[in-house]
Amino acid sequence: MSFTSGVMRWRRGDELIPVHQADIRPRRPRPIPGLPVIGGFLVLVFLTVNTAMTIYRSLGDSGAIASAASAYLNLVSLFFCVKLLMQAPPDPARSRLKAAVWLLTMPLTFQYVYEVMGAATPTLNGALLLWAMPAATGIAVFLQQERCRPHDEEMFPSGDEEQRM
Repeated sequence: MSFTSGVMRWRRGDELIPVHQADIRPRRPRPIPGLPVIGGFLVLVFLTVNTAMTIYRSLGDSGAIASAASAYLNLVSLFFCVKLLMQAPPDPARSRLKAAVWLLTMPLTFQYVYEVMGAATPTLNGALLLWAMPAATGIAVFLQQERCRPHDEEMFPSGDEEQRM
């Protein structure tokens, strides 16, 4: 950086560029190496232990075992799809991964509503509201994905810009 006639300017190569024209981007904090791997591993261990305890304490109730196992498989699949989505370049694979994340999220939300309906007996209005919430959420997420499709590259940069700097 240099100061020229009271105006701060960025120096790019041999040319001076006014601040308002400079390509100022906030720096992303560098992640601690290995921390996301350790955190993901701990989440999966916690989820596995919690599911195993739920199945153990279900005392042979096949509905509870099926519910816990399906939620576990759905969450593990969802974690891996989100990880792949974060690393995917902006191409048709990203659209397929976004659809997979949406398709894995929807049954999970409806499953939780179904379990709430079994634990509590709401009135008809309460039941309709409970079922409408995940439906509205799913529709909103789907419409948001469709609306943001042309801007996919801006929302999820592939990281090529950082390599060029």
